[in-house]
Amino acid sequence: MSTSDKPRFPYLLVDGRRLDTGNNFLPVKESLDLMLTCLVEGGNPRPTIKWMVILSSNLDPVLLDESGAELGLNVTETRGSDVTANRVSSLELTRSEARIASIQRIHHKATVVCIVDHPALKSPLNASILLDVQCK
Repeated sequence: MSTSDKPRFPYLLVDGRRLDTGNNFLPVKESLDLMLTCLVEGGNPRPTIKWMVILSSNLDPVLLDESGAELGLNVTETRGSDVTANRVSSLELTRSEARIASIQRIHHKATVVCIVDHPALKSPLNASILLDVQCK
């Protein structure tokens, strides 16, 4: 017998802190590195996470896979149990990290999107952030 459990809605972390769902605007300094983490609870089988960067000057989004070749983005993915100080959850946690090695002016007003796909979903889930590059 095969089961397919839907994953929960993804959320983003910046520097280990969860982003407020109402705030999709992230100020970042030019030339610094940026590490974004996309977390998804649940999903059986394991959900697939991909990243997309949409530059404000480009109408065509750039879809990134695990190689993360575009815009210097490095992507890694891990999976583990969701453990907190108050409880141990039976939900599996799928985590994908995207790193932009050096924020540039071209990233100003770019949207970085974490896309979660799973066989039990009718359409992919996503979480996104808009970059506000503060130039030197």
